[in-house]
Amino acid sequence: MQLSVSGLRHYGLIFVAFGVTGGLTMLFSRLVLNMLLGLDGSLISGPWSYRLVYLLLIPPVYSATLLTVGTLIGKRAFFQRRVMRLWGWALPASFRR
Repeated sequence: MQLSVSGLRHYGLIFVAFGVTGGLTMLFSRLVLNMLLGLDGSLISGPWSYRLVYLLLIPPVYSATLLTVGTLIGKRAFFQRRVMRLWGWALPASFRR
């Protein structure tokens, strides 16, 4: 199976978008925890309030960041499908369309 240049470009952009999104999600989550909520700590060393809020904060921040990065690189439809697949279980059927 041989990929065309446009296929390689597509997968390259997808790969970069997921990498950038992961890093930005960690940065944004830590900023929210430290600056907005005043919680200091880490996932490993605690405190438990930090751990709980961090784990609850990651999925929505990741989804929003993924959509933003995907839109900026011109692949909004691709990443919108991924986010809808991730959150489909929690959304009403009328919203999923």
